Amino acid sequence: YNSHIRVTGKGDKQRIIPVMRPLLALINEYEQLKQEKFGTYLPTEQLLISNTGKPAYPLLVYNTVRDHLAWAT
Repeated sequence: YNSHIRVTGKGDKQRIIPVMRPLLALINEYEQLKQEKFGTYLPTEQLLISNTGKPAYPLLVYNTVRDHLAWAT
């Protein structure tokens, strides 16, 4: 692992998670896409957001992962 990210979880508990550089590059690319679509300011620091720029809610994440897993199998 070459780097780490800080994640805020349930109960506002922060965790430091090690990540490899390729994943960090993908996260940075995703952040750039968010900036292009929604501008330089978003009202949230959330990594995952909905198509409207609002924070992703658990069911959205669940359905997205489920749909992609179904497509991959």
